Amino acid sequence: IHVCNISASEVTVSAEIQASYSLAHTIPVPAGSALELLKQPKVLGPSETIELQASANSALEATIIVEYKEDTAFWDAQVDLTAAATMTDIYTSTTNPSVVQSILLANDDGSNDVKARVAWTDGSNTIQSYLVYDMVVPADSTVEICEKPKYLAAGYKLRGYANTADRLEITASGKQIVS
Repeated sequence: IHVCNISASEVTVSAEIQASYSLAHTIPVPAGSALELLKQPKVLGPSETIELQASANSALEATIIVEYKEDTAFWDAQVDLTAAATMTDIYTSTTNPSVVQSILLANDDGSNDVKARVAWTDGSNTIQSYLVYDMVVPADSTVEICEKPKYLAAGYKLRGYANTADRLEITASGKQIVS
């Protein structure tokens, strides 16, 4: 998602999947500049949409590059952490192992930071490793924690945690390894 500011003033952009899960939250786009909203590709399920909103009318133009795949091995998962200090399932790699391409943390609170944890667990929720531990996600910001794809064995899970309720949303995507 490439966003270009064609106005003479700074404008902010927000982006969501399905009007519920943040991809970007009030990101400033200075006058005469452009930015890429995503560092890693995202998977959208059937009928899911990406929605963009600018803080000023007719100020931003966006280009979204989409690759259409009719392949059920791709997956996406979103969770809004509505409970504080509780590990919550993000995604379970069921029958087949998976490649995790993206894990995006979004703080949709405009004033307060949040501490995030993302863990890789076995099927019994025993933590195998943390991908991030008490990482501070500043107010109104997003952080992509996958620079490279990660392997997730069959039966294993991604789980998320926030120290405060109703501030952190996590979006993950990848592909099951089917052959």
